[in-house]
Parts: sequence; C-alpha cells; structure tokens
Amino acid sequence: KKICDMAPPGKMRSQCIRGTVTVLAYRWAGEAQNYVGYCREVANDYRRACFVELGAVIGSWFERKGKEDKCAAISQKVEERTWCNTDETE
Repeated sequence: KKICDMAPPGKMRSQCIRGTVTVLAYRWAGEAQNYVGYCREVANDYRRACFVELGAVIGSWFERKGKEDKCAAISQKVEERTWCNTDETE
C-alpha cells in the first residue's frame, strides 16, 4: 500500500493498486479473502478499482456463478460485492 501511495494520483495509482491485487492473487491463488483487507486499506478514491480487480482475479479462477458466490463470501458490504462482480477494465 505504501508504494502505491507514492504513485501519482489518478490512473497511475489505480494501476498500481490493481497490479498489487494481481500479484497477491498469484501468492494466494483461490483465497481472495486473504487480500480483501488490502482493498479496504486503500484510499476511498481507489477502493472501487481494487475490488473490481479482485473480482477480475476471482473470475479467472471460477465460472460466473462461482465468482458471484466468492464475491458474496468475501464481503457483507453490498458496495464491495457489487464492485467485485463488476465486469469492466480500467
């Protein structure tokens, strides 16, 4: 998180955060709950991008229904689950 906080605000910082999620995904493949805390620690302006990337990673592990179930399992917060289930790229 500290390294991404040093990136210029905006797209560069967002890309750093999303890249970090991807790196964490390789470290804890299939265990998204291990790094959902990271997304909660990033600044509010970048939290959505983090959860969208988290959803993209989860989507690479599971079929659509599995992704929805996993996104629901990692967060009780509707906003975080919605972002996780979003199919978009930045």
